[in-house]
Amino acid sequence: MLSVFSPGPVYELSSIVGALVVVLIILSSLLRGPLLRVVVTILGLVVVILHYTVIYLVVTSTGVQLTVLPLLITESTSKGSTLYPDIGQIIVLGILFIWWDEIAGAFKKHEQHSNGGGV
Repeated sequence: MLSVFSPGPVYELSSIVGALVVVLIILSSLLRGPLLRVVVTILGLVVVILHYTVIYLVVTSTGVQLTVLPLLITESTSKGSTLYPDIGQIIVLGILFIWWDEIAGAFKKHEQHSNGGGV
């Protein structure tokens, strides 16, 4: 049985996710404009995919029960439970935030088009 704390795919992927989150934070503070959006979106999606891969591996290979809640994850074992932030959901919200103007603009254009072009 694989343990979260022993070397293996879960540990390695968790380390990669942690390093990518640090890189994401650093790049977010250094970049501006369209480059920020593109880099953060691509790197953020990679982090989200790896994060949920780690969750899947933990659930399938250990006795830990994970429950995904809004913005939180509960990790339960026979000894107790812990609650921690779900970095995957937080990153998705961050990506939506940096693209919000474009998303809102697309909805406004669609609404105007469906109303016959009037305001």
